[in-house]
Amino acid sequence: MSQTPWWYPQAACKGIPAGNVTKDICFDGCPVRENCLSYALYVGDWFNNFYMASLVWGGHSGYEREKAMKATEYRSAKAFDLLKENE
Repeated sequence: MSQTPWWYPQAACKGIPAGNVTKDICFDGCPVRENCLSYALYVGDWFNNFYMASLVWGGHSGYEREKAMKATEYRSAKAFDLLKENE
């Protein structure tokens, strides 16, 4: 990530170290949770063309996002829908 996403200043986790962000913080009324999840699936979890999910983004763990991406053959929009369906 070279640039801070436009929605980050509104995030409930703003200012919290990434490793300390929990699902509860996200699901407890974060106004940009869906933007965050989408960002993770489309941008944040990709490194040199490899999908490497980690930490909590948009209320979902790296494991959950990885599982959804595999299930949808790494189609971010479908993985987003799958994760939202299972909330």
